[in-house]
Amino acid sequence: MSSSTPRDDDTLWRSSSPLACERRRQLAAKGQRLYQRGCGTDLSYHCAEQFAMYHIQRGETVVAQDLLAYLETMIEQLQTDDPLDRLDATRELVGRIREQLQRKMSQFEENSVGWEEIHRDTQVN
Repeated sequence: MSSSTPRDDDTLWRSSSPLACERRRQLAAKGQRLYQRGCGTDLSYHCAEQFAMYHIQRGETVVAQDLLAYLETMIEQLQTDDPLDRLDATRELVGRIREQLQRKMSQFEENSVGWEEIHRDTQVN
């Protein structure tokens, strides 16, 4: 594969093809499995958090948003039935992922403002 050829992952991700939908479904399932494993000795959900952070850094924020949607349903369930005492750890995980998403969106907005200024400055009056 030449350096100018995008990776299959990137092509699929940015595509609106059914394969992109399938890839998103696979990633959502992976995030759910990582949460369910509860890796981390104190139920810190380190694996699920790192999974979300990885995709946020890649600009694939929808993956983290899908995981958050799943975690919200888990919080609802845990509020009524939490035999393993996971509610607080899950809420903390949601907070950390949301914080990183907000940072990413802030960076995007800062970059967008710069592009708008460049575009405005290059307009012919």
